Order: sequence, then C-alpha cells, then structure tokens
Amino acid sequence: MYRRMKRCFAILVVISAWCLMYVDVAKAGEAVGCEDKKQYLLGRGFPEEVLVHANDRVVEYVYGQAMQNDTETFTYQNNECMIRLTETTGRSGGGAVIPESDLRFDAAAIIYADSSGKVTACDVDMSYEWLVPPGTASTDAISIGWDQSVLAYSGYMDGYNHVKNIGNSETDIYNIIQTASMGEAGMAGWYAELRSPDISPKLQSRPGGRAYITFLPARPFYAGDDFAPDFNIQYNHIQSDSGRVIAWAAFMLVLPTALIALKRRHTGLRKDDGA
Repeated sequence: MYRRMKRCFAILVVISAWCLMYVDVAKAGEAVGCEDKKQYLLGRGFPEEVLVHANDRVVEYVYGQAMQNDTETFTYQNNECMIRLTETTGRSGGGAVIPESDLRFDAAAIIYADSSGKVTACDVDMSYEWLVPPGTASTDAISIGWDQSVLAYSGYMDGYNHVKNIGNSETDIYNIIQTASMGEAGMAGWYAELRSPDISPKLQSRPGGRAYITFLPARPFYAGDDFAPDFNIQYNHIQSDSGRVIAWAAFMLVLPTALIALKRRHTGLRKDDGA
C-alpha cells in the first residue's frame, strides 16, 4: 500500500513538473508575440511610423534579423524624396511633368548596427499612392538600383497593393509580393497592380501600395566609415489613350557618410517645400 502511494505521488510530481514546463513555454511564446516584438524594435530605435504600417511578416523578419545580428540600434531618417515625373508618347522624348500632387511616393532607409557600431543590414521602406485617378488602371513597374560594391540584396522583400473601397470606406489589400525579380547588375523590380480584382472598378479609388526590401553590406562598415549606398528608385506608369504614354517617376535616396542620414541630391528637379 505504501509503495503504491509512493508511486502515485511520484507520478503526480512528474505531471506537475510537466504542467509547469508547459506554462513556462506558453509564457515564453507570449513574450515574443508580435506586439512584444514591435516593442522590442521600438526600444532600439526602429521608426514607429514604419512599424505602424508593417504587417506581421515584416515584423517577424526584422525582429529575427535584429536578434540574429545582435542589433543594438536602428538609425532612420524620413526625408521627402526628390521626385521626377514625366510623360512621353511612343518613342518621342521629353514630355509634360506629372506633379507630386497626382502621385506621392515616399522612401526611407533603416540601418541596423550592433554594439560595436558595425552595420549589419540596410532596409528600404517605400509607400506610394495616386492622389488623383491615374487615367489607366494598369500594371506598373517599380525598380530599385544600388551600388553592388556597398550593398547586396538579401533576397527578402514584402509588398502589396491597396485601393480604397468607396462602398464601405475600407482599404482593400491585394497583390501580395514576396520576391523581387533580379534585372541587370544591382537592380531588382516588381509589378504594382492599380486595380483590385475583388472589387468593382467603379468602387475603387486612390490606388497605391507599400514595399519593404532588405540589403546586407557587401563588405564590413562601421559607424564613422564612408557608408554611402545610393538607392535609385523608379516607378513606371503605363497610360493608354490614342497611343501609348509612359509616365515614369524616378527618385533617388542617398545615404551619406557616418551611418546614415539621408541626404538630397539636387539634379535640377524641383524640391519639396517641406525639405
């Protein structure tokens, strides 16, 4: 009888230990939930204005990279981009300028650095939106170029398109993009769909999208080094009427020395008043 009671007690102890272990694991899982990961990133300087729009996939990726690379700080600067919008008909050159009041495109860089000041990654966050009807609900092309001696594409990208549903005033998200096609050296691109397949075209307005693409240093860089990768971002809009009109928006992000403030490069284009 005593031995049986002793055996039952031992079994109860083992079961209790398993239960405690399960609770600890559950708590640990909760400790790295999506919201906790966001707080972790914010605590190290990740920009809230980017994080508030980031989906769970981006949060998971950035958090994983930060943990893997022992990221101590994020450096970010959200300057307005220099934007050039032109239209050309057929193969003719020149053309009219499309104002920024028609198409808004913002881009900014986020730099990862560990406790030694070593740069471990560089991400680019992009958002764009047509503020007026684009004329043609087309498949537009977006590309980004960089200096291969400074950066290498990590292979990670997350993007999507969105439109406003006039019927219920909600935002419809579609065309999830999780890879960029590699073009010529130091160039990657993807397509933006300006019309949602899930809503009547008559109930759609303000097409746009977001994209988050990540890069790794091509060689070691530290705070104070001449770390200045050039990002050349181009948006190509195809508009059809009696002929074929290509409207393209190009703008440049320049990351200057010492880790990272974005600077404007004047190319004879108009400058945003708020710059």
